Amino acid sequence: MMDQIGKFIGSAVVMFLFMFCLIFCFDSPDTLTNILLVSANVLFWGGILWLINRKGGKR
Repeated sequence: MMDQIGKFIGSAVVMFLFMFCLIFCFDSPDTLTNILLVSANVLFWGGILWLINRKGGKR
């Protein structure tokens, strides 16, 4: 139960940071740079969410 609450809080923090980082993705006047910055943000924060929510345990 506490593990699920911790994962939820961690996921909420990561999503907040992702939205905060999106503010700075559109500083460039070049469209390609903006697309690359957004995709890098999605990959980075998506990876962090995957690390938080992956199933652990013994095989």
